Amino acid sequence: MAPSVRAQPPGRVGHVGGGIGAMLTPNWTAKLEYLYVDFRGDAFNDVVPRFGVVPQSIDFRANVVRPGLNYKFDWYRPFVTK
Repeated sequence: MAPSVRAQPPGRVGHVGGGIGAMLTPNWTAKLEYLYVDFRGDAFNDVVPRFGVVPQSIDFRANVVRPGLNYKFDWYRPFVTK
């Protein structure tokens, strides 16, 4: 993969998001995350072997919602079967 150099105006972030999480049991948690991504009008230069610097631009916007369910392993408590 070729390296790229990205030029972004100062003060412009391009993404914002947040999320919540809750413990369901001592080992199970649930989460819900939201991410808004806006890279419209961004420009960058790719360094491509044999071609040199190639200017690129991107026009991408997305709303992403990510639910999740996590299991926490308790490695310090001995495993007991009944």
